[in-house]
Amino acid sequence: DKNSENIGSGNSVLEIMPVPTEFALHNNYPNPFNPTTTIAYDLPQDGNVRLIIYDVMGREVTRLVNGFTPAGYHNVRWDARNALGEQVSAGVYFYHLQSGAHVKTQKMVLLK
Repeated sequence: DKNSENIGSGNSVLEIMPVPTEFALHNNYPNPFNPTTTIAYDLPQDGNVRLIIYDVMGREVTRLVNGFTPAGYHNVRWDARNALGEQVSAGVYFYHLQSGAHVKTQKMVLLK
């Protein structure tokens, strides 16, 4: 019948992604970098997450993540720009991850 719909036909595969067992903030790659770097982190449970870039003086440069994030393996790219979209200068920066009581900080170097 040409007016009927076929719903749910065929085989479907549901891929279950494993959830990390520990909170982790990995080394950014590449490091040193220019012009972009990737920051990876693992969340064992859903929660509010902040991933903030700071300069060597402790001033906030930008927030890459600021809000609810599901459990899992995450990657965020930073293009060496501040919160206003301006290119930052070469030097040492820190990326700081916080989720609940978990806090970790790592160092990265931007080359020109």
